[in-house]
Amino acid sequence: MTGMIRLRGLHGAAVLAAALAILSGCSVDGGFQYATGSLVLNDDSFSIAEIAPTAEMVPEIFAIIGSGPLGGSFSAEYSSFPAVVPDLTVGIWQISLTAMNASRVPVARGEASVYILSNTISPVSVVMTPIAGTGSVEISVTWIDGHVLVPEITAVFKDGSGGTVSASVAATGPGTAGGISAPLQAGYYTLEIILSDNGLPVMGATESVRVAAGVITRAAFEFAEINRQATRYEIGGDSFTFEWDPPADAPSLTGYNVYSRQRGSASWVYLAQAGAATPSIQVTTAILAHGLYEFAVQSVYSGGGVSELHTSLDTSAAPATGWYVDWRAAP
Repeated sequence: MTGMIRLRGLHGAAVLAAALAILSGCSVDGGFQYATGSLVLNDDSFSIAEIAPTAEMVPEIFAIIGSGPLGGSFSAEYSSFPAVVPDLTVGIWQISLTAMNASRVPVARGEASVYILSNTISPVSVVMTPIAGTGSVEISVTWIDGHVLVPEITAVFKDGSGGTVSASVAATGPGTAGGISAPLQAGYYTLEIILSDNGLPVMGATESVRVAAGVITRAAFEFAEINRQATRYEIGGDSFTFEWDPPADAPSLTGYNVYSRQRGSASWVYLAQAGAATPSIQVTTAILAHGLYEFAVQSVYSGGGVSELHTSLDTSAAPATGWYVDWRAAP
């Protein structure tokens, strides 16, 4: 065993608003005088619910189209608020508002009607919903290289009706995996990610993801610590040597206590002692029967102090997956 080993443990919605308000004014058309008002977009009366938003889904540009009395119409784009549309004829106006990302891809749209009053400010709320269509989700998964022997990623999208769609996520390098989903209908999904090691699940995560039409949403998962399966070492015969690295800068070290436990057990059993100058023991069938075992070492100091157990399953073991021994009689 190399390294002194220590057990460790383990890993929306932007709300915008637009108020449509009317300012006073008047205009003359064909000899008749019509009272007019102005349309104001503020940043506090339209809303877009976003879960796990990415840069591609953040509204940056807002396009407004209006149609009103006497065939009146207007269109304008804004990236900041308040935004004023002046000189609108008094009466009912139909408003269509489209939110776009920085690449001008529509991410949400809403409609509302407002009655423009002369000499009056009349607010109106616009409820925006995701654009219909399909989009994709780019998935990336990372973990500490060496903590997984045979990595495999399972990714499943679940919609509100119980339907499921699987996505292919494959290893792209040491400790990394990635993939992109097939086109999904715009809306909200629960994305389940499972990291397996040699077919056995070792970590997972669940996130809510919004899919927008024409947009690739990026979902990243980082597993800093996982339930490692550990590397199995086969040993045949009636004895073997177990060695470890001594702690650095420990002048009061007097020796070591060595423990073992059967693989799958939670209880450590005292096995042997070792002197400070010899960080190793000889394991024989006289002190331990053949079987599957994990090991731990405890440093002993003058005055009776002891360290915590440093086990063969810790992340600082070599290999980083941790290890255990499959000890069998010689064939």
